[in-house]
Amino acid sequence: MPDNSAAIVIDIGTTNCKVTCFSCLDATTLGAHKFVTAKQISPQGDVDFDIDALWQEVRQAIAQLNAASPLPVRRISIASFGESGVFLDEHGEILTPMLAWYDRRGEEYLATLSEADSAALYDICGLPLTAITLPSKCAGCWNITRCVIAAACAGYMRRKCCSGG
Repeated sequence: MPDNSAAIVIDIGTTNCKVTCFSCLDATTLGAHKFVTAKQISPQGDVDFDIDALWQEVRQAIAQLNAASPLPVRRISIASFGESGVFLDEHGEILTPMLAWYDRRGEEYLATLSEADSAALYDICGLPLTAITLPSKCAGCWNITRCVIAAACAGYMRRKCCSGG
C-alpha cells in the first residue's frame, strides 16, 4: 500500500541545521529550512549549543514545513553527526549546558577511570572512551553544574520521601 504521507527530517549540524520535509512515497523534497546552529562561546573558548535558540528555530521550521506540506506529516526523524545532550529535571527543565560534540571538558574524568570502569562504560555505550564520547561529556557537565544537579536531586528525593511516593 503506498504511503501518501510526509516525514520531517531534522539534521542538527555543528555549523548549520537543516529541517526538511520529504514525501514518504517517493522521497521528493517538499520543503526545506536551513539556519546557523546557535552557539554560546565562553571567554575560554568552550562552545555550548544555545539549546533555547536552537529549539525555537527547529519548532518554527517544523511548523512552517508542516503547514506548507501537501501531504500529512506523520513522522519526524532527527539526525546528528556528533552526540550532544543535556541533563533535564523531572519537569523537563534544562540543568546543564549542551556541550558541543567535540568538547573535551571531560578529559580529567577519563584519567580517573580504572580499566574495569572503562570496560563497563564501553559495554553500556558501545564506544571506546575518549574526551568527546558521551560519558566523558556527561562528566564534564557534571563538573560544571554539579551543585545545580545535586540541588535538583535533593529536591526530588525530598518530594519522594515526604510524599510517600
